[in-house]
Amino acid sequence: MPGSTPTSACPERSRRGLCYRKRNRNPLEALSVFVLGLFGVDKIAAVLFPILLRLAQLPPILLGYIFLNREGVKILDVQKSAKETTPASASL
Repeated sequence: MPGSTPTSACPERSRRGLCYRKRNRNPLEALSVFVLGLFGVDKIAAVLFPILLRLAQLPPILLGYIFLNREGVKILDVQKSAKETTPASASL
């Protein structure tokens, strides 16, 4: 439309030009921003910490699936057998 000003998809921009919206954070990211903010860490770096943490956890999980598959163990079979077995009652 002529004469109208374009609205930004991200009104809150950091000094690096990255979009930073508070409503898209989960509890881990929110706590990271809060706790790391107490130590003077930038908000963008504090939000990146849990993202990088999850990325660091991904390779061991994928390797576990690969090696379980090589051994012939299926995750659904493990879940079914866990549901079928009843835990032993603890006697004190």
